[in-house]
Amino acid sequence: MIYMLITGAFLLLLVIMLLVPSVFNYKLTILLVTLSYVYALIGVFSFTYLHWAAAVLSLLALALVTAWITAGRLPEGEDAEQILKGTESEG
Repeated sequence: MIYMLITGAFLLLLVIMLLVPSVFNYKLTILLVTLSYVYALIGVFSFTYLHWAAAVLSLLALALVTAWITAGRLPEGEDAEQILKGTESEG
């Protein structure tokens, strides 16, 4: 039952995030919302079958690995926002 509730919340969040203007394009928005859905499913599964401390540590490790991978792919420097938007600097 909880998995159906999470799936319904995922679909609702996906529709809302696609309708609201965002700095991210649609492809990245869908990827981020789907990733949060997978994390929620992993969290419920781990809290169901693991000890609470192991579940918290596994989710923390998953979040840290995701942040590390994301930070490695982002551009560095003062023009990072313009690179993410796909525009060139004027100066």
